[in-house]
Amino acid sequence: MHILRRVIVIVAVTALVLIAAFTGVYLWQQPILLTGTGYAAHNACAVTEVAGRDDPATDLPPNPLVPYLQVDADADAGTATASIVGAIAHQTAWYAEGFGCTLADQRPQLGAATAIDSQGNPFADVAAPAAPTPEAGAALEQAMSRAFGDELAASDQEALGTRAVVVVKDGELVAERYADGFDAETPQLGWSMSKSVTELMTGMLVHQGVVALGDDHLRPEWTDERADITVEDLLRMQSGLEWDETYDLGTPITRMLYLEPDMGAYVASLPLEHEPGTVQEYSSGSTTLLCSVLTERTGLGADLPRQTILGALGLSSAVFEPDAAGAPVCARRTSGPRRATGPRSASSPCRRGSGTASSCCPTAG
Repeated sequence: MHILRRVIVIVAVTALVLIAAFTGVYLWQQPILLTGTGYAAHNACAVTEVAGRDDPATDLPPNPLVPYLQVDADADAGTATASIVGAIAHQTAWYAEGFGCTLADQRPQLGAATAIDSQGNPFADVAAPAAPTPEAGAALEQAMSRAFGDELAASDQEALGTRAVVVVKDGELVAERYADGFDAETPQLGWSMSKSVTELMTGMLVHQGVVALGDDHLRPEWTDERADITVEDLLRMQSGLEWDETYDLGTPITRMLYLEPDMGAYVASLPLEHEPGTVQEYSSGSTTLLCSVLTERTGLGADLPRQTILGALGLSSAVFEPDAAGAPVCARRTSGPRRATGPRSASSPCRRGSGTASSCCPTAG
C-alpha cells in the first residue's frame, strides 16, 4: 500500500511538471503560433471569400508550421479558423461584403459598405471582364514571357510565382496574361501597393480640408515627443517610431498584422528611435497608423476608402480590409481584379510570395 501511494504521488507530480512545462513552452511560443494561424486564417478567408478560389493552401509560404496547421472554413458563416492540429492557437478571419476579411475574436461590427458604381472609372470599358484580350505585339509578348519566366525551369517558374501582367497604354488595354487558375475576374491581394492608394486618399482629404499635412498631436496618448509627428511624417515614413519591416516571426510588422486587433493603436504605442521628420525608414506601420488617424478624423470607419478614393475612381470591385477595430489596413490589404483596379500604363507583374504572403501587386492608382 505504501509503495502504491508513492507511485501515485510520483505519477501525479510528474504529470503536474509536464503540464507546467507544456504550459510554459506554449506561453513562450504563443505569439509565434498565433502569427502562423493568423496568417493561415486570413489567407483562407481572402482566397475563398474574396478571390473565389478553392486552393488557399497553395498560397501558404514555406514554413515549418505549415504541416501542423488546420484550417476550418464555414462558407455559410463567412469564416475561416486556423489552429495548430485543431487544438491550440486558434485564430478566426471573418468575411464581410465590401470589406473583405478581418482577423478578430468575434465578428467585427463594420456597418454597411457603401455601394460603388464604375461610372467614375476611366478604365471601366477596358476593365470589363467581357472586354477581349488584345493581341500583343512581339515586344510585349517577349516582356510578358520574361515576367512569367518562360525560359526558366518549372521549379524556378513556380518560385517566381507571376500570376498576372496587365498593360494599359493611353487608356487602352494593350496586353495581358494570366497564370493557370487566374483570369481577368480573379481578385488578388494588393499588399504594399495599397500604400500608393492611401497616399491618393490622403491627398483627397487634404484637398477637402479634412486634414492638413502639418497636422500634429495625432494621438491623445502622445504626450511626449511623439506629439510632434505630423501627417506628412507618416506619409513620408519619417515618423521616427521604432520599427522593423523584416517579415519574420516576432517582428513589429508580423505582430501588427496577425496579433493586434487595433493595429493603429499598436503602432502608436511604439517608442521613438529618431526625432520625427529626420530619418526615413520604410514602415507599413506608418501607413497603417495614418489610416487610423484618417478614420478617426472622418468618422467613416471601415467605409473610409469606399467613400473617398474607391468611389471617386469607380473602383467597384476593389476592397480595403479593416482590422478588428474597424480601421482599414491601408498599408497592406487591398484586393481586386487586375483589370478593374485601375491599370497603369507601366504595369508591374503580379507575383506570389511578396513578403511572407502570397500576393499580387494591384495596379490601382
